[in-house]
Amino acid sequence: GNVQRNFFISDILLYQNEFSRDIFLDDYMIRNIYQGRVLLSGYPRNGALYNGEMYDKIRRENGLEDMQLIAYMPTWRGVLHENNFDEQVKEIYRYLTQIDSLLDDHQIFYVKLHPFVGTGIDYSAFRHVRPFISAYDTYDFLNATDMLVTDYSSIMFDYAVTGKKIILFAYDREEYLSSRGMYLDLNDVEFPVVETVEELVEEFRKPNGGYPKFRERFCCYDSADSSRKAVTALLEKKPEETAETENTNILFYLDRIHDRKQFQKAITDVNEMAGGDANYYICFRADAAKKNTDLLEKLDPRIGYIPLQGKEDILKMEYLARWMYLQPGWINGFTRSKMNKLSKRYVKQFFGNVKFDRIIYYQGNSLMNLKWLGAMEGRKVCSLMNFSKSQFDEDQGYRSQVTKMIKGESGFDVFCINEEFRETALYQSTRSKISYQMIPKNQYHISKLVEV
Repeated sequence: GNVQRNFFISDILLYQNEFSRDIFLDDYMIRNIYQGRVLLSGYPRNGALYNGEMYDKIRRENGLEDMQLIAYMPTWRGVLHENNFDEQVKEIYRYLTQIDSLLDDHQIFYVKLHPFVGTGIDYSAFRHVRPFISAYDTYDFLNATDMLVTDYSSIMFDYAVTGKKIILFAYDREEYLSSRGMYLDLNDVEFPVVETVEELVEEFRKPNGGYPKFRERFCCYDSADSSRKAVTALLEKKPEETAETENTNILFYLDRIHDRKQFQKAITDVNEMAGGDANYYICFRADAAKKNTDLLEKLDPRIGYIPLQGKEDILKMEYLARWMYLQPGWINGFTRSKMNKLSKRYVKQFFGNVKFDRIIYYQGNSLMNLKWLGAMEGRKVCSLMNFSKSQFDEDQGYRSQVTKMIKGESGFDVFCINEEFRETALYQSTRSKISYQMIPKNQYHISKLVEV
């Protein structure tokens, strides 16, 4: 969700190649809703890899002119909620010890590990293995090396712009692919793939066979002036490609998804909308779905989802106004002004520049959610199809909540109600001010909310 939001608030998304562009747009489900420009160009950071002067400078300053410098940058194999750093450090240390014993005196194996495990390695015990020299930017130092050893890391796409040798040290290929997976088959990338230290060191002595197909596919837009191209695109605002769609974009906001049955029912209902001409998305608070995220596997892949994350951003007077609005239900000039401003900031915080044609608050009962959703552009529909008149008559809290939602100047265009709601005094007193759409229970289908 947080990465999605970074895309939403961006004016330009820059990709090194079509392959990466399509994966990001589709797997983060932003292709049809992203409002900015999608630019195919070399990554600015890769410009450092074209700097011949820096190559000579770093090697000269460190007395490395006649040495073979090998960079090692593996991917991190852990996950944030499983603290297995010690195990990774032990495994890496074992491999580095073996590599160190097999290298010649004219070879140096420079290592750059993930910060979670990198500090656990004592390089003083090695003769030919050293950490990257910290005095230089990582990509400047990469430029000074003669070849790269990695595994499943995306660093291979960047380093490939140099044309220098790349070796994939995939000592745990089967284990890694079974738990993480990859978008590419290692057997199709033209790089030598090795699984033992002996094979790796032997590969250091072999000439670079090259990888023309890989470079053509993944590095064709890279150049020494990639930074200039990116800045020019930003300042001159000349779009090369825009993610656009002619289809209608429809957002369903889901509440009460901490209840597994409610979340599963909502997903089942929304799945019935998949296909057709519209693009459908479900939206929910990430913390509410935390225990039930496995249910997203049941979501039709044609439907996108947007988990909202981020801490509350609220000023003192807005906090007061929100309490007055939500608790006693006071609506006056003060609460109206502050709540409208707060709601607009919520929308910007969560969705950036993204807009939807329709926003459907699906089976929700939160006045605050109704209020900030009402600040979004597009036609807004609130479903009260589960309204219960008996609960409304007997439960004061429920009656107060529904009343506040109806009278809260939420900004919604229409409230979809059932026959029971039409029998209340609340409906009779507000029907001249509120736009209602009555849908009989025996005719109700989620598609009705879209058609309203």
